[in-house]
Amino acid sequence: MNITLVYLHGLASTGAGSAKAQELARIFPRQRLLTPDLPDRPFDAIAFLDDWLPSLTGPVALIGSSIGGYYAWHYGSRFHWPVALMNPLVDTRRLPLLIGEHQNFYTGASFVIDEDDIEALQGIKTKAEACHNALLLLDDADELLDARYALETWQGHGKILSFPGGNHRFAHLTEAAPMLRQHFDE
Repeated sequence: MNITLVYLHGLASTGAGSAKAQELARIFPRQRLLTPDLPDRPFDAIAFLDDWLPSLTGPVALIGSSIGGYYAWHYGSRFHWPVALMNPLVDTRRLPLLIGEHQNFYTGASFVIDEDDIEALQGIKTKAEACHNALLLLDDADELLDARYALETWQGHGKILSFPGGNHRFAHLTEAAPMLRQHFDE
């Protein structure tokens, strides 16, 4: 199937310049892969996605990592698009811990997350059952987000592939490639 894949990266990261985006391009060589550089602040990223995603035409699927997985979860539910979520943010109770200054890992630019960002993230919280075609990919040794919480939240609401070990960057993308291709019917 000819589908546009959109990769939504994590907080303080980048789109096309990331190793994950490059690996996704290798996994899906025949698909159109869009890798936007999302604004660092969640408030701005959500505004960008609210404006940009509806402009996409044809079949679309979302792949998100970390906070990008949280965005993919919401927008996949909203537009009824299939999603693959890699170590996604699931537990929003700890979001206030993000308040403060951060630095983008790729650009070095500093940015501040404030209460407006937390409110924007909580405003798009979506139930797992609202996402009708989801693939959850987890590294159970994710050092930032507790994979057990994601498993508990998504149990019975999509396909789940959990790998022992790994890390927050999702170290098993190459191993998950066959399941990703199958999920998006390539």
